[in-house]
Formats: sequence, structure tokens, C-alpha cells
Amino acid sequence: MTLSEMLKEVRDRGWMVGCHNDYMLNGKQFTYWMFTHAASGKYVHGEGETDERAVEIAMSLMPHRP
Repeated sequence: MTLSEMLKEVRDRGWMVGCHNDYMLNGKQFTYWMFTHAASGKYVHGEGETDERAVEIAMSLMPHRP
């Protein structure tokens, strides 16, 4: 699944991007994504070496029904 497809699915589930940050740690690049769900007050986050991996981690933490 591409990043665009993942973000569309996340938004279709009612989640919104709360924060996205790229950063360097010990000379290595990482990315962080956090999503919020206003109706439930929940949030999930993921981080990794690619946007796709970070969003994949966050999606795995999203309940199917918030």
C-alpha cells in the first residue's frame, strides 16, 4: 500500500494527522506520525525510517471501531 493509499484509509476511518515530524538521530533519518480521532478522543502514533513504516505502525494500533 502506498503512503497516499494509507493516508486515505486513515482519513476514511475518521482519523486526522495530529503531528508529522522528520528528525535525525545519531546521523540517521527517522519520521514520526501521530493521528487523532476526535469522536473518541483517542490517538495513535508510529515512527520509523520511512513514512510508510511509521504510518503502518500507527494503523496497526488503530481500533477498527474507535
